[in-house]
Amino acid sequence: MTGRSMRRWGVTVVIALALASSCLDASRCYAAANETPADLDLERAFQAVLADPADLDAAFEYARIAAALGDFEAAISSLERILMFEPNLLQVQVELGVLYFRLGSYEAAQSYLKQALDHENLPPDVRTRVETFLEEAKRQVSPHRYSVSVSSGLRYQSNANLAPGNTILSFGTPTALPGEFASEEDFSAFFNGRARYRYDFGGAHGDHLEANVGVFASRQFSLDEFNTTYVYADLGPRIVLPGTGGITVRPYATASALFIKDASYQGAGGAGAKLDLPISPGWSASLDASFKYEAHDASIDRPNAAELDGQESGLVADITYEFGGGGVTLVGGISTISARASFETYREYSAGIFAWKSIPAPVDVSGSGLPWIVSLDASVLNRDYSAANPAVSPRVRNEDELRADVKLLVPVSRSVSVFAGAGWQDVRSSLPNYTFDNITGLAGFNLRF
Repeated sequence: MTGRSMRRWGVTVVIALALASSCLDASRCYAAANETPADLDLERAFQAVLADPADLDAAFEYARIAAALGDFEAAISSLERILMFEPNLLQVQVELGVLYFRLGSYEAAQSYLKQALDHENLPPDVRTRVETFLEEAKRQVSPHRYSVSVSSGLRYQSNANLAPGNTILSFGTPTALPGEFASEEDFSAFFNGRARYRYDFGGAHGDHLEANVGVFASRQFSLDEFNTTYVYADLGPRIVLPGTGGITVRPYATASALFIKDASYQGAGGAGAKLDLPISPGWSASLDASFKYEAHDASIDRPNAAELDGQESGLVADITYEFGGGGVTLVGGISTISARASFETYREYSAGIFAWKSIPAPVDVSGSGLPWIVSLDASVLNRDYSAANPAVSPRVRNEDELRADVKLLVPVSRSVSVFAGAGWQDVRSSLPNYTFDNITGLAGFNLRF
């Protein structure tokens, strides 16, 4: 290979690797370094390879376009053929390690990345990135896998105590809402942490045990009686059903605890099962059925909490379509909540949409060209209660709820991002005691490791 070609290889591949190390996605890496090609470009590159199989530049161009289009197998095949002519070509070893990583062949990725690290002339910045890929590949083949994400920040609420309007019903009679219960705005600091542990059973299908633990805590600046802490956990195996094309089922046990004003308010335990169905490239669906029992602790502030003791059963279905840099999920569900008090028993129907899209960074905060992400989460709920609460009204309660949230996430690095968002909640009930709205704004940061 000529010196000119070698220089071109070095510049092209090091740039591609720098991008790959930031997004860990080879197709996005190549597309970021070059205009996104089309199938016609791939065919032209293939014809150039057929015309002169010994032209390594043509072979690399074909690999570049194939990877940009997500055809990692074709890109790998072309690069491995190049190594037949140039077995010690550093840049190609690096790219093969990255592509095998993206394909999920972590042992093959380790092999090529280790070969690259053996080269003494590997640039320090590239060496660091190769080591990052190698460490992640080792983690992926380990039977033990861990992931942790943490979010924290500040939230504003226009109606932090979720108070109704000025008039409520008392034994069916319109009554002025006492002033101490009127709506109040407030700020709060929040923390949301999630951890996942996975143990692979070592089978050919990828069956594994999965455990999830999470905690959410919110501390109000003024209304400390609404300070909340919620802790939850679930545990269960994920099993791939043989001969189904990747359908998995996960039976699980779950437990949770809710604290209000640092005092125990609710404890729950139950079980469920989730079915995940890959439909086609970009399309997937899931079905989740669950059951749990909830017990409540009475307190001075909530002396009748035990009336809420009961069972909850639910069924949630969703379908997701993912496309380049974004996706849409449609969700529908039905839940039945029973309680000791018949007027606290109800059935809830829900439907929602969650959409997200990455956009080119107007300001490259991360210094690596990582895109910003915009998301929208909207849902509508309906609750039909079983009986009237005579202390409020002889009418049976029925209500509709609308929720909408938008968020902008700006990556600072691969593992750190900042975000800002706004939300709206509107509950319209047949009884004015439960009608309210609330506008929220929040900002904070995310950590992932």
